[in-house]
Amino acid sequence: MINPSKILNVCLIGSHPLAGAPTCDDAIDLDYVPAQGEASLAKLLSDYERSRTEEDMAKLPLVPGKSLTIFETWSLTAQQFRYVQQGRTDTDVYTRAFLCGCHKITPGDGGKEHTMKIPSDAIAARLEWVDDVAFPLYGQDAIDEIGRVILERAKVGPRAKLPFSLPPGLMLPR
Repeated sequence: MINPSKILNVCLIGSHPLAGAPTCDDAIDLDYVPAQGEASLAKLLSDYERSRTEEDMAKLPLVPGKSLTIFETWSLTAQQFRYVQQGRTDTDVYTRAFLCGCHKITPGDGGKEHTMKIPSDAIAARLEWVDDVAFPLYGQDAIDEIGRVILERAKVGPRAKLPFSLPPGLMLPR
């Protein structure tokens, strides 16, 4: 079961597997070749995308000397969920979810940690945080992916065991 009050730390694994350039965290070793009997990169990414557990995140192969950028996410309240659902497009919905649910970004390169120190009901100030920090450093694909995780977590509720699913029509290769 998922504890909805527990902070969920997530990393980017790529929201567009067919994109020309990878949209995952640059610490993930995309050239990983598993040893005999080990899981493939596609399986490891798929397992993590489905579970978003720290155990599955720890199994992701990393480029030597690099660390993952971690997005600290909190569960949405019912009021925040209603606000998120008022978005007119998918990007608007995911950005709203990111606004309400992502509270800290810890860069894997040891750079400056970015913490949201704005009350959750101060949406205009949160938009500035996204415009000044998240968008220029990570781009809309990252905001969409993290927002999708936050929204999916809110939809499935605390009784789910493996809450995260791929968006309809997307599937990682096996």
